[in-house]
Amino acid sequence: MNKATPAIQFRWVSIETHGDVIRALRRKILVDEQGFPPSIVDAPGDDTALHLCGFAGERLVSAVAVFIHDGADPELRQWQLPEVSGLVTHYGRYVVDPEFRGAKLAELMGRVLARHVFETLQPTIDFIILQGPHRELESFYRRLFWFRLHARVGAGDDETVVMVRPPKDYPRAYLFARQREQALSRQLGIYCPSLIRFLEQQGREELIPTDGHVRANYYTSPLSLSDELPRLSAQNRLLFAEQQPRLAQVEFPPGPGRLLDLGTGSGVYLSLLRAHAGLAGYEFHGLDLSSRLLQYARMTAPDISWHVASAYQTGLPDASFDVVHASFVFIHLVNVDLALREINRLLKPGGLLYVVDINDATFRGPPEIHEMIKVHAAIYEGDRTILESLPRRAGDFEFALERQFKTTLRNTAASETPEFLPDEVRLGRVTLWGMYSFLGQREELEDEFDVAQDLYFSSGCEISVDVETHVYRKPRAASTASAPPRRPRPSTETSAQHAG
Repeated sequence: MNKATPAIQFRWVSIETHGDVIRALRRKILVDEQGFPPSIVDAPGDDTALHLCGFAGERLVSAVAVFIHDGADPELRQWQLPEVSGLVTHYGRYVVDPEFRGAKLAELMGRVLARHVFETLQPTIDFIILQGPHRELESFYRRLFWFRLHARVGAGDDETVVMVRPPKDYPRAYLFARQREQALSRQLGIYCPSLIRFLEQQGREELIPTDGHVRANYYTSPLSLSDELPRLSAQNRLLFAEQQPRLAQVEFPPGPGRLLDLGTGSGVYLSLLRAHAGLAGYEFHGLDLSSRLLQYARMTAPDISWHVASAYQTGLPDASFDVVHASFVFIHLVNVDLALREINRLLKPGGLLYVVDINDATFRGPPEIHEMIKVHAAIYEGDRTILESLPRRAGDFEFALERQFKTTLRNTAASETPEFLPDEVRLGRVTLWGMYSFLGQREELEDEFDVAQDLYFSSGCEISVDVETHVYRKPRAASTASAPPRRPRPSTETSAQHAG
């Protein structure tokens, strides 16, 4: 691509609305350029496939399809795939206009698909087939996208190479794809809209998961809650003190109202928040994955309503809250879009989404500690830089960013007593390290954590990181583009998301 080339935008489309341009591009590339027979232009399953397309203005310049099968589909046996429960996804008909090749567009589309398919569809098997000249790409897909040879079907010119992403490799492949997608998106300035939102608008909600990682607690599963509870309680009290001037600047819907705190944990923060003058007359609810943490919350604040449920699937009624609050939650979510969809459902028109999170993209300090954070990002299912993209992703669900604040945390206090300044909090060395100490409970991070911690306490180095506050508002009037209302699913103890 050259400087005069229009910017590319990714869109999810259906074959019904964009079939003509998709087939024209397939014909140009697969038939005219690569010599495949004309029958390849139409693919079985096009009608139900998910089509990711790249547009330069209104011109289609790239397209790829995700074909969706039931794991018991006999058609899959022709590729020697086993019968499985759950979905099987097949990537195919990938085409890029020659004018737009050589700019990492192909890799970005592959990374986008890997992330969205994992987060949204949770397939049991993920495969591609290579035919004709595409068989030469076997090493490319193995090296860049973690596919492995599964079978060679047929012989000679008719041979088909079947490659599968092994289920055991899928989590690592997903994390790698997400990191590369983030890097390439920043480099190319191309971002992909929400697949969940597209499925909702297309009336294909049956593809949106209700199990899988919805039931998983990626934050607490490797941690000792007995060790975490004191740290979380202290962190929540510190956070509330930092938030006092922020809360005072936000125009909350007037009471009487209802507030839901997602990932409420031990409930310490919510117990403090309910005393805020701007929330006078409010009814308070806390929701968390961990029933053990909520036991503590119920003992300390029995007058608050506590719910064991998922941020993805709360089971609470539509339009039943004026404010949804989430502190140190979004950094722990695998499927941010699924949570935004649920929050949009829960909020009344004009309601607020109030988000507070750390942003590791703003970390400043020695390279050894940077390396620890980098390695953690490569193995952690959440995303501690999510605030970089949250305004855009929230916009897919019609949330408008109204206020944004940034507080820099520094380890330069004279003691362990916090010092509060405008847009800055100076902490003691031990206190600020506590923001990262839980990383040491991941076995995969043990070596990097030990190096970073030894350096931190032996060198007197200065570190800092930003805590950001985002305030989003749901439109006061329903958009004509909004999806139809959904019935809430019952909450259960096994389908919850805690984020500390």
